[in-house]
Amino acid sequence: RVGGGRGRPPGGCGVAGAGAGENVFAANVLRDRFFGASRQIEVAAGNGRLEIETAARGRVDRVRVPGDAIQFINDN
Repeated sequence: RVGGGRGRPPGGCGVAGAGAGENVFAANVLRDRFFGASRQIEVAAGNGRLEIETAARGRVDRVRVPGDAIQFINDN
């Protein structure tokens, strides 16, 4: 989950605009739910998935993840 709270990385993650930028990934929407003024989107990005809570209403095909929210985990 992205957006802060229990088990979530720091805030600042979310839907990215059309321009390229640092830590912007192509995303495929897996689930999209609206809850009043907020929206919960589950996307596949790279080899993982993210759950994003946002107020954005437009099309989602790119997500932005700030550097402090990225962790590299060794599989060994």
